[in-house]
Amino acid sequence: MCELHIDAGEVRVKNMNIQIEQSFIEEAVFLTLKNDEHNHHRDLGESFYRELEKIHNEETVLENREEKIRALYKRFFDAVDLSSFFENVIAEFSIFQNTSLSFVIRRAWQKKEETSDLYKNGNVKTAVIALQAIRVLDKEFLAAFLRCELLRLSDMLDEGFSYSPDVVLGGDNEMEDNLVRERFRFLWDAYIDARLKKRAVKTIFTKEKMQKDFSKLFFRWDEEMKKSIWDNLESGRTLTQEGLLQFAKDERILKNLGEGGTRCPLCHFPTHIKSDVNLSASAAIIEEIKNDFPLWNPQEGLCRQCFEMYSSKEKVRI
Repeated sequence: MCELHIDAGEVRVKNMNIQIEQSFIEEAVFLTLKNDEHNHHRDLGESFYRELEKIHNEETVLENREEKIRALYKRFFDAVDLSSFFENVIAEFSIFQNTSLSFVIRRAWQKKEETSDLYKNGNVKTAVIALQAIRVLDKEFLAAFLRCELLRLSDMLDEGFSYSPDVVLGGDNEMEDNLVRERFRFLWDAYIDARLKKRAVKTIFTKEKMQKDFSKLFFRWDEEMKKSIWDNLESGRTLTQEGLLQFAKDERILKNLGEGGTRCPLCHFPTHIKSDVNLSASAAIIEEIKNDFPLWNPQEGLCRQCFEMYSSKEKVRI
């Protein structure tokens, strides 16, 4: 795994080591005090700005001033109960107790950057969760998001899940790999969502959103196949990374048209439209194809784009 570099404050709770990126701490404190609609932290806000002004007015070297400001933000991060919030949600997952795992809460700048990952350096493991600081203004959503990513990290640590960051996706080209990767990510999210719902806690996905995404990603599947996958996800049985990956693979994208799949044996791209031309009556085109693909035979089929391309080549020869 790649090496981690992070400017963080450190919090120790129970048997856990939680580090929070300094820029996240500072923005989270600023937003919390600024958006305190119910005046829960009014006195704290006034105290914070008085102390901050005092530090800026002190005649001291820049390094000392910056260190005092960092300490001030860290103290008020604790004072507005943000440290305890993260600690309590993480503590819900027993797999993180009594381990050498360290947590890093990292600031994300955009929604698409919000995710989690597990870094390993020998026996040292670090779980990184990237969040937008503005999430601290909606504790209910933030708790739901954290539980989702913490359960994902639990899977990564669970030997039974058999997680590997270097798993082989099984596609023959980048487009196929991307499709399998996107489907796998969705199925993992759905598996996480189903287990959290069994705990009767709020999740970040609505039923309508899950169904919409499922239909979009697996539109080729018939209703029986769709029901089978949902039954597996919601059954409560333990699934593995490889099991989810197998669900993510539509075997038809790995099979040629002539085998009942969707892959063109010439260009290897999936297609929903087979050539509807009787190739057995197109000897000249078959000859053109065999010049490039000697082992190909008409029974394997080909996509319409490839047929039109070789038709054009044959016409040019004439």
